[in-house]
This record gives sequence, structure tokens and C-alpha cells, in this order.
Amino acid sequence: MLINTKIEQAQLCWQIGDWSSLVDLEHGEQPQLLLYVAAAWYQLGGIEKANGLLSGIELKGQEKDLARKLLISGVYNVLGKARACANQYQQAENLCRQSLQLDPPVSESVLNARVSEQFAQLGIPRLPDNVKPAVFSPDYGSFLQAANKLFSQEPAQQIAQAEYHQLKERFDDAIVNWQNVSGLLGSYTPQQHYDRLKDAYKSVKGFPLGSVEQETLRGDIDKHKLLSEIHKQLQPQFYFEIGVQTGKSLALAKCEALGIDPMPMLNQELPQTAKVITASSDAFFMKQADVLLSKSIDLCFIDGMHLFEYALRDFINVEKYAKPHSLIVIDDIFPGHPDQANRQRCTRAWTGDVWKVKAILEKYRPDLFIVAIDAYPTGLLLITALNPEDTILDANYHSIVDEYMAIDFVPNKIVERDKSISGKSELIKTILSFLHESKSKRLNPEEIRKNLVD
Repeated sequence: MLINTKIEQAQLCWQIGDWSSLVDLEHGEQPQLLLYVAAAWYQLGGIEKANGLLSGIELKGQEKDLARKLLISGVYNVLGKARACANQYQQAENLCRQSLQLDPPVSESVLNARVSEQFAQLGIPRLPDNVKPAVFSPDYGSFLQAANKLFSQEPAQQIAQAEYHQLKERFDDAIVNWQNVSGLLGSYTPQQHYDRLKDAYKSVKGFPLGSVEQETLRGDIDKHKLLSEIHKQLQPQFYFEIGVQTGKSLALAKCEALGIDPMPMLNQELPQTAKVITASSDAFFMKQADVLLSKSIDLCFIDGMHLFEYALRDFINVEKYAKPHSLIVIDDIFPGHPDQANRQRCTRAWTGDVWKVKAILEKYRPDLFIVAIDAYPTGLLLITALNPEDTILDANYHSIVDEYMAIDFVPNKIVERDKSISGKSELIKTILSFLHESKSKRLNPEEIRKNLVD
């Protein structure tokens, strides 16, 4: 009964944010109490004392879950105090409140008490704009580092890190964290996270440059020049694009065109026949595709998130709205250096692990016709002989992702672009000419593949 009473006391001190009372609480080496006391020391800047308390704890079961909640909650609380010191009171209040959302539901009075207590600890009533804000001295970056060691796969942890980096104007780091959030949440990533990622992209001056070897790029034809040739020879009636970015590739379309991007950053004029929708491809296919893709896709360019599961989902979804003669082009299939293929960006040139899509299609969809092109800067993959009725990839999506997620290295043959063809090859013209003619012939996937292979 005594331990339960102290735990309840610790919970109340934590919810209100009374760190001084919490660190004075007798813990008796009881693991859950130790976690509360250590978390309070973190809030007071007593990093060494907190680490000393935690050094002998073996986290498992309920203790591990509590540690996760306290660390992430602490991150939000410290970010809230930092916002308060910058006179950003509404943001500060929101973050302090958010720090309690991992707890069981708490009352409005407790939420208000947390906010008031944190402001009071800083000596901050609501300061006028012309008053110099208080200096917030605790190293709140240490909370993030501590939490990240155990909970890097928690979306809330990555969100907190992203907001921290944006607060510190480390926009390149913020971009990495927002991309991690998207990778963890997948198709459930809300638009607001893409909006914050866009904010970071607008502010970043450039990603840290790796070595000459790490930043290697190659190819015998610029991808946009090749895409222009594809448009010219294929003469699509409807063009679809995932990952619009600046609009450079979408501007190549001479026909009706639709581009999807959760954070378009257009810097050039688009044809009047082109339309851009601000949405993730997952959200688009879930809510809008049946209406806006009433015409079958003749040509599609996939250049979205640089993670293989995203590109794979995009291919699966696009194929459902295509015809056998349709052509799907996927970007970023050839990293120029193994580091460019990391799932977490560490170089300026970055393909992520999109290269895995080619391997997946070759293994699970041998019925497709696939050609890898040695295009600059990171290669292109041409795919046709499509079958909108095929369900192999869709039905086995999760097991395929698990299988290829376990591969954490890029084969040298991928970096060396083994079995790719020149972007200037006459074979490309032959393929495009045949696909253009096959549209009127209504050939089935098997007939298209047989003709192209022969």
C-alpha cells in the first residue's frame, strides 16, 4: 500500500510538473519511482544525478513503457518551456499540454496546473513583447538524446526531435526527422507533418556535403532530357506524376497531366493542362483517385518518398489505373555510393533504398517488362506490360516489406548499375514506338511482354 501511495504521489507531482518535490521523494529503489525521480532530475538539469539513478535499472514490461512515456513527455515539456522563453506563449501552452497526452486522461485543471507551474518556474508571467525574455538554461537536447537511444522508432520521439531542430534552426536535421516520421507512420502520415517538412525545406540552406566519393553521380543522359523524349515518342493522352517538387518534370507534359505532392514547391510555370494536388500519394489513392483518374494513365513518373515501401505502394496503386501498354517510370533506382542508399539521409545526394523496388518486381512480378536506364543522376526504371487485375504485390505487401526491410546493405551491382542500358540506346526508342502503336491494337500484357522480349 505504501508503494502504491508513493507512486500516486509521484504521478501527481509529474502531472503538475512539481519537479523539486518529486526529486525529494523517497524511492526505495522501487523501479517505477526511480523513473519518476530521474525524469524530474532531467527537467531540473541534473543529468548526472538522473543517469546515476537509471544506471542500475533493467527496463522491461511496464517499466519500459513508463520510461518511454516519461522521456517523450519530458521532451514536449522542455520544448514548451523553450517556447515560453521566446514569448511564444500559445505554442508553449500547447506543448506543455501535449506533454501530458501520453498519460491516462487528465482533467482540465491538471493541464492548467502543468502550464502554470512551468511558467512560474521560469519566472514568466505573460511578458509584453518589449520585455527581454528569460534565459532558459537547462540542456533540453539531452532529453532528446536520452529518449532517442531507446525510442527512435516512436513517431512522437521523431516529431519532438524535428520540432527541436526547427526551433534551433537546424533545418537539415529537422528534414531527416520529418522524413523518419513519414517512414514510421507510412500511409497514415497526416498532412500537417508534410507541411512542417515543407517549412524545413524552405528554410534549409543545403544538406551537409559528404566526400567526393559519397556524392558520386553518374549517367549518360539527363533524366529530364530522357523524360522529354519519352513524352515526345509515347505521346500520352494522360500523364500522372507522384512527387512534383519544383514542377520541372511535370512541365514536360504536353497533354492533360495530374501531379500529386504533399509539399509542392513549384518554381516554374506549368502548362494550363497540368494540375497539381497537395496530398500524399497514399491519401490521394484513398480518397480522390477514383474520381480524378477516370482516364487510364498512359505515362506515370514516380519520384516520391525515397523509401522502397513508398515507391512500391505507389507502383501498386498506379497499376490499378493503368492499361497493359501504359509505361511507369521510377526514379532513384541507382545510388552512386552505398551511403546514398541509407534509409536515413546522410548525404546531399540521396536515393534511399528505392533500388529494392527493382529487385521486388523481378522476384514477384516476372510477368512485367522492366528496363533499367543509366540516366543521370540516379537512374530510371521503365516498367510496362502492366496488369491492373494482378494482386500478387497487394496481397503480399506486408510480408514483402518485412523481407526487404531486413536488407540493410546495397549490393555492389546496384551501385555499378549492372545490366542497365544507355539512356541513348536505340532500344528505348523501339520500346516507346511499340507501346505507342500497341495502344490502338489493345494487346494484353502477355502479348506486349512477348513482343518486347523478342
